[in-house]
Amino acid sequence: MRIDPFVLFGRDTLKSITVSYGGPYRAKWTLEQHPGPKVWTRYLLAGDGVSSIRYLYPQHLELLYERFRLDNPRGGVELANDDELEVRYTQGMDAKTYERLLEERRMFVCLDTTDEQHGYPFLRPFLPEIFESEMVRRMEADPWLDVKLLGKATAEGQVPDRRDYHPRWSPEWRAYCDREMERRRQER
Repeated sequence: MRIDPFVLFGRDTLKSITVSYGGPYRAKWTLEQHPGPKVWTRYLLAGDGVSSIRYLYPQHLELLYERFRLDNPRGGVELANDDELEVRYTQGMDAKTYERLLEERRMFVCLDTTDEQHGYPFLRPFLPEIFESEMVRRMEADPWLDVKLLGKATAEGQVPDRRDYHPRWSPEWRAYCDREMERRRQER
């Protein structure tokens, strides 16, 4: 089964941000109802030893989307998959121009996945705040941002897989994380 990404695509920069993955019902969500991009902490801080997949804090999502909007004055469009991007934004473009723009990385670059293993070079200019050591450590310690923990909680039925917005924004997920933090405090 193919699970397509939902992306926010900039009409001016021809770059994108992955805002969600999942079923087709998510195409009707607003940008704020999606969970936003995921990042590997090991690529935020090279050689630090931390390694997990994390969501971004709401304030970082807000900054990222605002800066992306400023970089794309003609706006952005949410699309259900990458194939649609190519069809919609290459019509009328000759093959030579298309190949040149791809090679120069001026088209179809995804800020949160392209060259992530090299320290997220396309995300860094839009969101330098998340690359600070203290912030990475904070993100690493916060269960609310833990992608795998949310998957576990959803699979256990403790957090519902919602159709009206992503489960990461649910009160059940927040309560689950509060219990997890309390459990961690008691174990110390």
